[in-house]
Amino acid sequence: MNQLARKAPSLSLVTNSSAGTEWDQLPEVKRELASDRERIVKHLIDLENQGGSMRAIVDNFIAQVKYNRLSNDINKLALKLGRKDNPPSRATLYNWIAAFKEHGIMGLIKKHKGSERKIYGWEAVALRYYSQPQKPGIDTVALWLRRDGFDTATNARVRSYIKSMPANLSENSRKRLGAKEHRDTQKSFVRRDTTVIPVGYIYQGDGHTIDAYLGHPQTGKSWRPELTVWIDVRSRYIVGWFISESESALSTLFALSHALMQHDHVPAMLHIDNGAGFKSKMVNDKSRGFYARFSIETIFSIPGNPKGKGQVERWFRTLRDQHDKMYDTYCGHDMAPDVLNKIVRDAKANKYELPTLQDYTASLATFIEQYNNTVHSALDGKTPAQLWATLERVPIEIPAHAICWPQKEVNVKRQGFRLDKREYMAPELQQYNGTKLVAEYNVHDDSIVRVLTQDERWICDAKLVNKAHYLPASRIEENEHKRLKGQTKRLQSRIDENEKRVGSNITHDQVLDGINNFTGELDEIETPKLEQDTKPSIDLLTPLLNEITHADEQKSEIFLDDHHVVEEEKTSTIDLSRNSHNDKGEL
Repeated sequence: MNQLARKAPSLSLVTNSSAGTEWDQLPEVKRELASDRERIVKHLIDLENQGGSMRAIVDNFIAQVKYNRLSNDINKLALKLGRKDNPPSRATLYNWIAAFKEHGIMGLIKKHKGSERKIYGWEAVALRYYSQPQKPGIDTVALWLRRDGFDTATNARVRSYIKSMPANLSENSRKRLGAKEHRDTQKSFVRRDTTVIPVGYIYQGDGHTIDAYLGHPQTGKSWRPELTVWIDVRSRYIVGWFISESESALSTLFALSHALMQHDHVPAMLHIDNGAGFKSKMVNDKSRGFYARFSIETIFSIPGNPKGKGQVERWFRTLRDQHDKMYDTYCGHDMAPDVLNKIVRDAKANKYELPTLQDYTASLATFIEQYNNTVHSALDGKTPAQLWATLERVPIEIPAHAICWPQKEVNVKRQGFRLDKREYMAPELQQYNGTKLVAEYNVHDDSIVRVLTQDERWICDAKLVNKAHYLPASRIEENEHKRLKGQTKRLQSRIDENEKRVGSNITHDQVLDGINNFTGELDEIETPKLEQDTKPSIDLLTPLLNEITHADEQKSEIFLDDHHVVEEEKTSTIDLSRNSHNDKGEL
């Protein structure tokens, strides 16, 4: 009993040592493991305090755990701390008890920190290679390192090192992904709350080439039209849309006019991108642009940032997945290329009839109607149409027939003015000579324009008197001609480039000529004589020249017509050049 009294104070000192800031800074896993060990150690120390040697207590504890003779929680805990469904060994338990008596629970902390990585010297180079935008594979990086002289850079070592690095330094590094993809996929962004925006306050607009081939209305060939859409940011309601040949100011004008006239509402702001169709002077001019006529403010998104116009971009994805994929001529990135190529080939050979623009337009109108009346996940169980029904309208206050008439400022001279290479005149304009007025024109017909003052009071209708001979009556057709002219110019540039490429091809004859030139250059190089050539030279030219000279001496009579003198000329010299031309047979 006296021994028990002497051992009790040591246990109380141990239990008081379990607190401290160092314990709070440890990972949860290590703290949990130390607490489990503490329960086993305290159980053994309690048995020791009751009498008996620690050796016998430990051996008896191990045997009882193996035969499941202890309480259920202690038995499970001992098997958990051991290996392969066995309790901890005798030596392990002795070490725990000694460490606990000396340092308390902090002595039971697992000290193993893992094996230290060996530094080979190629680690920084490996990360630099792997972080290139070409996205090389790990095995390729290891090969490059070995070529640089790092023989220790095996595939397994390089793979283990790169995989141990944080993702932002290896697989998802900024240099490997590129600045734009890294920003779009890795960096955080501000999620804007659209619930605070009134319905009809902001429209988002964008153009999108549809993901399906249609038959062109004129040629019948495969063709992908451009769809311009306006969506209300708050309600996700599609307020207006227009299908055209390509994105342009006219497609923007018609789509927005459709939204204005259909709902008799003018939004306060437009969220658009920097495309030519949304930023042209026709719609974006500060004084006479289409936006300015209705006092609509514009917000331009950051180039290359699709999250800026998230609502309309997400709608285009919905259109692709739920509508365009119904067509056999779907041409999205996930379409089977062999099937699509066969459809396009069959269409060119008139074996397959492509969908018409009329059919697609009717199907699109039905899809938009269904979308507007489908419950949206971001609208708290409501449909876009239900929210749009709460719109507080801001009326247009402009005659419907004039909404699609753009305006431009013109200079009046001699009762007329010039507008888009067209000349207009009216007698009422005489008193406005030298002033600036506003011309309002119809994009479908250029025969008449409405002339207004700066504060938009009507003055008169000016008639067309002259225009460039190649301009059509409709500005829509004029826009198509401009687009066709640009396409023709680009095609001609491509043809010219291809013709130049044909001339620059390396042919078989050019290879042979290069070889000949190369040997000729070698022949011109002076090589030093190592020794005098002692072989006798064979002169074949001298006997031939002697024979020619002898024959010339026999025919050397020249008749001089002026003096009727015949003179015999006997000479031993010969003109080799003359004989080579006149006596070809003898040579």
